[in-house]
Amino acid sequence: MTWAAWRILRTFFLVVVALTIVLIIVLIVDGVDIRSLSHSLITGRCLSGTYGSTPHLVYCHNVDTRLMRLEGFDRYLAGLSIAPVILAIILGTNLIASEVEHKTVRLAWTQSLTRSKWMSTKFTLELAMLLIIAIPLSFTYSWWFEAVAYGSRVRPTHLFFDGWLMVAIAIFALVATSLLGGVVRRPAWTFASALVIVLIFSWYVQTDINPKIVPLHTVNIGVKVTVRKGVMHVINFGQQPSNSWSVFSGYEPLAPGGGIPNKGQEISLEDDVTNCQNLPSLNANPNNQMICLSKLNLRYVAIYVADSEYWDLQLRDGILYLSVAGALLAVNFWFIRRLRV
Repeated sequence: MTWAAWRILRTFFLVVVALTIVLIIVLIVDGVDIRSLSHSLITGRCLSGTYGSTPHLVYCHNVDTRLMRLEGFDRYLAGLSIAPVILAIILGTNLIASEVEHKTVRLAWTQSLTRSKWMSTKFTLELAMLLIIAIPLSFTYSWWFEAVAYGSRVRPTHLFFDGWLMVAIAIFALVATSLLGGVVRRPAWTFASALVIVLIFSWYVQTDINPKIVPLHTVNIGVKVTVRKGVMHVINFGQQPSNSWSVFSGYEPLAPGGGIPNKGQEISLEDDVTNCQNLPSLNANPNNQMICLSKLNLRYVAIYVADSEYWDLQLRDGILYLSVAGALLAVNFWFIRRLRV
């Protein structure tokens, strides 16, 4: 059974391995190049970006141009980081939906092989294929995201693809797709619906669950304007770390207790502050925002997840995906024993 399943998938698997090796090489070359160019712009001849006043203007301008071109190309490389999930969905579609549509399960199940044995053999083989691809690719992408340094790694747009989390998501996608395939029974529809479900679930975890499973930090943000000898001075105070993930920024009561304001509360508080600032007695006052915040007993805050929570999020998200995958796998074995074909 294992050999037969391998013979069906080996050509596809070897092609994917070859493409993965090419992608890993491109990521390594690109990451090294980006890091080298970025280093050139902040040190040495380019003098921290002030190369306009140096004799190396042409060289530094060329470095800057090459860096901008690579950053445009990197959008495509970042998009390919979802490859393990796509592979998992393809394998999951093949696991049951393709077999049911082509009626090959009837032959397999009429032999001495039990349905559970058939399921466990195919799943183990496809899981091994997935891990052989996903693990090295995920580690390479983790290094690449750090090398190109585009934004905070703790944000949803990075955390989703970084670390070992993509491997856990791919395992979840494999199991979920295989179960969905037994219900839908059409490979094309199984693939499309599984892709949508996995992406929506993953984004929900990143944006709605993650802010609830790690500590949130709050910083007050404000602007104070002073005039001395006819000169206006603007003082900004309060700022969240640049490497953090901003969960919310806006007005909240000075005595919070209800968590992050929802959209309706956020709009209501913004309207209250705007109406206060438009009062004739405050309209021309440069500090009208701070005065209104004091009157309304509000503050303007930024609520964020610190970069130090990165590995906690990786661990907790990974456990969540693998736990859901384990539950779905148990349902899958129960379902396959009762599937009528």
